[in-house]
Amino acid sequence: DSAIAFRKALDELTQQGADSLILDLRNNPGGLLNVAIDITEEFLAQGKTIVSTKGRRLSQNTITRSANKTHLISWPMVVLINEGSASGSEIFAGALQDNKRAIILGGKSFGKGSVQSVIPLPDGSGLRLTTSKYFTPSGRSIHGIGIEPDIVVEPQAPPEEDKAEKEKNNVDKIFENVPAQNAPEPDKPKLPDKEAEIRERLLKDNQVQSAISVLKGIKVYADFAQGVAAPVAEAATGADNSVQPTKAVPQK
Repeated sequence: DSAIAFRKALDELTQQGADSLILDLRNNPGGLLNVAIDITEEFLAQGKTIVSTKGRRLSQNTITRSANKTHLISWPMVVLINEGSASGSEIFAGALQDNKRAIILGGKSFGKGSVQSVIPLPDGSGLRLTTSKYFTPSGRSIHGIGIEPDIVVEPQAPPEEDKAEKEKNNVDKIFENVPAQNAPEPDKPKLPDKEAEIRERLLKDNQVQSAISVLKGIKVYADFAQGVAAPVAEAATGADNSVQPTKAVPQK
């Protein structure tokens, strides 16, 4: 179950001392509605609206709210989306955006937010009809419109290596598996190939780097606000109440 795996990953990050999160939903086509709701609940307190549906009939109108009472994640967040983010991904992004819980960054999402019902026919086939549509907590329709990011950052292709650097890297790869004779023990262990590859890719991803900059800005602002609040409070409580206002001097 994706929601259970997501919860486990959050627990592991908490144990590692994480204090912020970038959630990459680019090219994520979504999935089951109940899974999207369960994952969204991790970040919204009880009673906060996640999504609503509206149809032609009153019975098709529903509002889903968070039921989270015990394990609310309050880290600063950035959610990455693009034109490949659809359905459950859009429900998640729209809910966090409208509840001011996360910054949405990237490009506009796909716009797939319809509830479809299949009506069986006598010959064994079925007729699929759109019976209602999904709406974000503020009442924005998702279907055919998508989620507009708070910060638009277009993807950029990483710069290509020059010919000399590329040849050097190729030579290094030829010899990297050859055991070194009498080589001293390295000071730092090398990252596994997969982790190193992921790290390299993220360093070249301009949208991820923009998200990191946003989180740094949020932290700086939070530290600044806390630092300013304390002196102001001390100044207010420590003011000399014995000082009397100056009387105006009458003009002759």
